[in-house]
Amino acid sequence: MKKDKDNNTPKRRSTFAILFYINRTKVRKDGTCQLLCKVSIDAEWEQIGTKVSVNPDIWNPEKGLADGRSANAVTVNRAID
Repeated sequence: MKKDKDNNTPKRRSTFAILFYINRTKVRKDGTCQLLCKVSIDAEWEQIGTKVSVNPDIWNPEKGLADGRSANAVTVNRAID
């Protein structure tokens, strides 16, 4: 750890991460799930609900994107970008 020159206290490194995921436990009547966003800064996180629905069959959790070229996949991926 580097020390701050002014007050001789160690500097902390800040962390930042964004994760997109779907809530598979709450499936809507049309068979889609809501796309959620989790933002974490320095080990504190906040969940943000987007207004985008995604078909759970095309959601790829490893990539954090929807697979395919369907209208739903294109809409979801554009919203994430």
